[in-house]
Amino acid sequence: MKVYDVVIVGAGISGLVCGCYLAKRGKKVLLLERKTVPGGYCSSFERNGFIFDACVHSIGGLRKSGVLRKIFDDFDIDNDLSYVQYAPSDILRSEDYCISFSRNLNDVVDSFTKNFPCESRNFRNFFEIFSDNYQDNLTFFQKLRSMTFKDLLDTFFKSKQVKGVLSLPLLGNAGLPSSLMSATFGYQVYKEFMLDGGYYPIGGMQEFSNTLYKKFISLGGEAVFSSAVEDIDLKGFLQAEIHTSLNRSYDAKIVVLSCDPRSILKSKSKFRKYNDLTGKLKPSLSAFSVYICAEIDGSEVRQSRANLWHVPNYDIDKMYKEILSKNVSGPNIYTIAFSSRHHQTLPSANYETVVLFVNAPYANLSFWKENRDRIAKEMIKKNIQLIPSLKKIKFFTISDPATLYRQTLNSRGAAYGWAEFPSQTDIGHFFGDNILDGIFFTGNWTTQGHGVGSVAYCAKKTAFRILGRLQD
Repeated sequence: MKVYDVVIVGAGISGLVCGCYLAKRGKKVLLLERKTVPGGYCSSFERNGFIFDACVHSIGGLRKSGVLRKIFDDFDIDNDLSYVQYAPSDILRSEDYCISFSRNLNDVVDSFTKNFPCESRNFRNFFEIFSDNYQDNLTFFQKLRSMTFKDLLDTFFKSKQVKGVLSLPLLGNAGLPSSLMSATFGYQVYKEFMLDGGYYPIGGMQEFSNTLYKKFISLGGEAVFSSAVEDIDLKGFLQAEIHTSLNRSYDAKIVVLSCDPRSILKSKSKFRKYNDLTGKLKPSLSAFSVYICAEIDGSEVRQSRANLWHVPNYDIDKMYKEILSKNVSGPNIYTIAFSSRHHQTLPSANYETVVLFVNAPYANLSFWKENRDRIAKEMIKKNIQLIPSLKKIKFFTISDPATLYRQTLNSRGAAYGWAEFPSQTDIGHFFGDNILDGIFFTGNWTTQGHGVGSVAYCAKKTAFRILGRLQD
């Protein structure tokens, strides 16, 4: 039987990137994926001839020094993938303010200052820490590890309203208020996404995943789709056997889990060390999305490429508590993405594809079965206040936390892996070979941050750890 150097479970972004680095170094790599296409959350789907992005609505970190840029350069991704960057990338709108985010820090500072002049000097000082030229990096990052993002905001600002607005991207992009979120993770959200976001692959997010997959195959990697991993036998030093739903087994020196490991390892005594380590960790919130095809009036969306955030108030902690209590369509942040404005995928130029997104708890299957249609209609009704022509709907479809669980087997339909509390930062140092001999972990479930850029960077680090281990 053929023995692979590495078998990677899960063809999301982290699995694909890890596979590319290993294959580039001449390793025999097999990628196993339970779905029919690569990408995981970074994928697209078709309904009635219209293309929608499943979860990820744009990527960040592609500036010259960005966390994703080096990976793109290492594999010449720019030669194979076309993308746009829209500016502003995100617009926060409420009854009191309208704030724009972009790569230009001066523009961001000006936008905040225009809305909150009382903190003008503090905005300048705060956003300076996200500059690539920031001089106090080592000391600063050491401090972040023990802080919440609220602690960080408190060192710069006095206004509760300002701190509330600056906390919004954390709840919207990572599912936690600043009072609970690690300052390290919050810093990543700002630097690699809010202040360097809005990159969108022409053709949809699936094109990005497909490009990485084709690169992996061109480097000599192999893949099997519709193949769910059911068990792993660790037989000894650098010797594992992987059993799949297709009644096939594969031998490997090393296994990489680019998925929620608990879907494979949980409640099995032979993986007790891993389960003991993670047993008290908490997964993140999930998500509720409404995918809409509508006849949108372009004059209502003047910054047509930006992701719009519909913000009801300043109390982010209250919003978080409302979400936990299942009041999903209540006083929550709505993010509105207009994917059809970035590429032409529509059978009729009269229609736009729009995604409404909110954070949501897992609850249970019966709750979503009973309430999903009601919640979707309430979300649409509320966002018609922002975009009146949204009522001209051709059709819509829904994804709830139960949907995300079925699609990924992520614990409780988690949208971001482990929740990014300070206490859950860097647990187990990438869950490397010091946890389970022969099994490595990469992606959202490593407590190394979330988002395309972070999981890709994590995958690169994991690949080089594996290369070092194979040379031992």
